[in-house]
Amino acid sequence: MKILISHITRKKRGGIATRNEYTEADTITIGRSTSCELNLLDPRVLLEHAQIIKELDTYKVVSAGNTLLEVNGELVEEGTLKIGDTFLVGPYKIIFEVPSNDEDFKLSIELTKNLRSQVSDLVSRSNID
Repeated sequence: MKILISHITRKKRGGIATRNEYTEADTITIGRSTSCELNLLDPRVLLEHAQIIKELDTYKVVSAGNTLLEVNGELVEEGTLKIGDTFLVGPYKIIFEVPSNDEDFKLSIELTKNLRSQVSDLVSRSNID
């Protein structure tokens, strides 16, 4: 499989930055490990969190660990992906999209839950002085 990975970053002043990269593999492994085709550097992501595999003419996202994935709002161990489908890996929202050129598909990835804001929220709700 050849895929386009588009990393999306929203700026504080409303702008959007995009960084594109290409990868090819029979199975796309998503996780924190440097051996993953899609490497997500966040401690809330498992070393090997999920995989995208091709079965005949369909693509599936499959949990690679002892965790469930949220695919289109439902918690599942695996799910068949269609264009426009969304799944979560830790704090990242990933959208399965139409490829732009000769790729098999495109993944748009955005960090939606910043670690710093979640820690600050937890501290503000705690009773620890």
